[in-house]
Amino acid sequence: RKAWSWPTWSPDGGSVACFELPDGEDVSGPARVHVLDIDGVRQQELLELSGSIPLYCHWRPDSSGLLVLSQDDDQLQLTYTALKQLGRARVIEEGVPLFFCWAPDGRGVLVHTASGHRRGRVVLRDCEGRRPDEVLPQEPGNYCAPVVVGEDVAHVERLPTQNRLLRSTIDGTGVRELLRFRGLGAIAPAGQDRMVFSNAPEGEGTPYRGLTLIDGYEQVPLADDDCLAFMWSEARGELIYARLDTENNCLAWRAV
Repeated sequence: RKAWSWPTWSPDGGSVACFELPDGEDVSGPARVHVLDIDGVRQQELLELSGSIPLYCHWRPDSSGLLVLSQDDDQLQLTYTALKQLGRARVIEEGVPLFFCWAPDGRGVLVHTASGHRRGRVVLRDCEGRRPDEVLPQEPGNYCAPVVVGEDVAHVERLPTQNRLLRSTIDGTGVRELLRFRGLGAIAPAGQDRMVFSNAPEGEGTPYRGLTLIDGYEQVPLADDDCLAFMWSEARGELIYARLDTENNCLAWRAV
C-alpha cells in the first residue's frame, strides 16, 4: 500500500515529480522519488530514500534533475539526482538549518546552512561536483534563504546589532546594500529583476510586518499588514500574502 505526496511540476511542463510513501499498517518501508510524464506513458523511480523522510523537492531549471530535501534523526540532507542516472544521487549538503536555491545557470546551488560548531554560511556549490565551492564572504542572517534576482543573488548579512539586505554577484562580490533592519528578514523574487521584502523586528515567533517591493534601489511599500507567507504572481503582477483574519478566526489570502 502506498501514499503519494508533494507533486511538483518540471519547469518545461512535461513531467511531475512526487514522493512515494509507505501507507497502511506497515510504514517501515523506504520513501522513494518518482517522475511521471504527464501523458501517462512513463513513470520512473528516480531515487530511494532509505532511513530518511522526504520533505521537499525542487527541479533543476532545465528539467534534467532534482534537488531533494530530506531529514533523518537530527539532520537535514540535500541530495541531487539526475533523470539520466536512475538510482544514483550526490549529497550536496547536510546541516540544520538548510536553505537553498538554484543559481541562474542551473549548474550551481546556493546553499545556506550551519551544522554543529560551524557558523552559518552561504556556499555556491556545483551540483555535479566538477567545480570548487565558492563561499560568500558575508555571514548569512538567520532563517533566510538566498534568492536569485536576475543574474544576481539577494541575501541577508548578519551584523552584531542589525542585519543588511544585500544584492551581489553570484559569488558574493560586487555587493550593494539595499537596506538595514533588525530581527528576521524574508525575501522572495518578484519578476525578472525585483524582489519583495518583509521583516519580523522582534525576531523568531512574531509575525512579519509590512511588505515592500524592491525594484533596483527603489522601494515601493505594498502593504503594512502582518503576514505569515507571501509570493509574487508574475502573470498577474500582484503580491499574494497570507494574514490572520482575527474577526473570522481564520487565515486569509490577499492580493495587492
